[in-house]
This record gives sequence, structure tokens and C-alpha cells, in this order.
Amino acid sequence: MRKLLTILIILLTMSVSCIATLVLLVNPNDFRVEMMKQVKKKWAINSILTEICVGMWEHN
Repeated sequence: MRKLLTILIILLTMSVSCIATLVLLVNPNDFRVEMMKQVKKKWAINSILTEICVGMWEHN
């Protein structure tokens, strides 16, 4: 039982660490052009994406 609990705690810690790393290191504005291309390709409409704000990234 103790071994199972240890494994679950390790998996939970690794999951939280991975999510935190993604939030801190990936700026969604770097993918804005690609997102607009995908929207135009899929729905044949022009989209206008302004600054995307996610917690750690500030507005300009």
C-alpha cells in the first residue's frame, strides 16, 4: 500500500511540474500566426487574434 501511495505521489508531482513548466516557458503569442492559418484553413474565414494573455505573460 505504501509503495502504491509513493508511486501516485511521484506521478502527481511530475504532472504538476510539467504543467508549471509549460505555463512558465511557452508564450502562446509565438503561435498566433499558426493559429490564424489553421482557422482560415479549417473554416475559410479570416481571424484577427490580438495579444493572447495567459497568467504569466503581461499585456503590452
